[in-house]
Amino acid sequence: MLTQCKKDQSVLNTSVQPAGDLLNTDFNGSLPVYAHTVKYDSIAMADDRYKYLGSNHDPIFGRTDIGLYLNANMNLTFVNFGSNASYLSSEIILALSIDSTYIMGSLGASLNYSVFTLDSVLNPYRIYYSTKANLHNPTALVGSFTGSLTTLNGKGALRIPINDDYAKSIFNNPDNLVNNETFQKAYKGFYITAAGTSLNSGNEGVIFKCNLDDALSGFYLRYQKQDSTGVKTDTMRFTFTGVTASRFNNAKFDFNNGGNLNLIQQVINKDTSAGSQSLFLKGMGASKLKVYIPALTSYVDSAFTLAINRAEVEFKLDPTFENDIKTPTRRYIVPPRLLLLPMDSLGREIYAPDQSNSARYDGVYDSGNKRYVFNIARYAQQVIKGQRKNYGFYLVVANTDLLYSPVYDGNAKELLTVRRDNFIERVVLSGNNGTKKPVLNLSCIKLKKN
Repeated sequence: MLTQCKKDQSVLNTSVQPAGDLLNTDFNGSLPVYAHTVKYDSIAMADDRYKYLGSNHDPIFGRTDIGLYLNANMNLTFVNFGSNASYLSSEIILALSIDSTYIMGSLGASLNYSVFTLDSVLNPYRIYYSTKANLHNPTALVGSFTGSLTTLNGKGALRIPINDDYAKSIFNNPDNLVNNETFQKAYKGFYITAAGTSLNSGNEGVIFKCNLDDALSGFYLRYQKQDSTGVKTDTMRFTFTGVTASRFNNAKFDFNNGGNLNLIQQVINKDTSAGSQSLFLKGMGASKLKVYIPALTSYVDSAFTLAINRAEVEFKLDPTFENDIKTPTRRYIVPPRLLLLPMDSLGREIYAPDQSNSARYDGVYDSGNKRYVFNIARYAQQVIKGQRKNYGFYLVVANTDLLYSPVYDGNAKELLTVRRDNFIERVVLSGNNGTKKPVLNLSCIKLKKN
């Protein structure tokens, strides 16, 4: 037996509702959003395999120098090269990450790399910040190299020779090679930088991402040893990975050195009105946006309460800056995603409730429409119902792990569980008065208050 149900439009329509409560969807598009660019004081750096290194003269954001602190780790105990062994050479090798965002700038750029020894042992359980730059001895130069990235064993790599005197001190002192703890007390680690490179618009330099867990990355000692079969060349590799490994970046941004004048006006001169032209975002803790959406608060005391379906905050790329060159040898690509994080009463970042569903929340770059869109419907609903205050937002180049709760360190306003050091990309968004200015598109149902 087959049955069929047909909706009776004469009953199941909006006429059964009070005249003031017609359940029709209302759309309010292009509600104003205001923003301006600010700079970070510093950001927390994660201790993981992927790190950046290099120096870049960005034609929009000015000079950026990314240095690398790391320690070497030995996986053997009681190492003794023997009386018939002779030292040959030493070098540091950093394998490049193979993902599509591994460089910013010119791939073939030549930089002046310097390696310094550290003054103190790195702690793998400590949080280091991007402005930390005093852990090395600036007079203890143990390695240098002027040149560009190369290919080794089919992988992109940076190779920096280490001074023979420093390497021989390791080779000739087996008492320091008893175990890893003893080794790291004697040889605390390295600081690698290219900040000494002279850069300009004709030599933009490069910042690249390296994989410190790669089997190619490490500190190498090469030596010869004679046995019954003759002289053989051997290598000892100290790794940059493991439970005792500590590695983090420090970052220095000089916007005044070749940066866009409107960017300088906002981040250096703190002119919030300059956000009407363009908005500048750069990863690794360079810059972020303060964002205000007053339209949300305007509904709190209205005669209607709103049931929010979608609250989309849309940021579009500034067409003036869309023509950055993106080739296999030179690139300034936009971040793959952004985060729109609400502020609390102290101006600190908090998670938006919408982030519990990352697909709905979005924030991923839409290359077809050249924009970023965030759906903050749950947050907007809480504001309109009076359950939370609308203090504004930060728009940041970052990623997040939703398994963690918000964590702050001292007076920090940034969530330590929001990763800011895994992106170096940058983007310029259209300002508050531009033809593609940021807007809020609100889709809701109006219900008249009793």
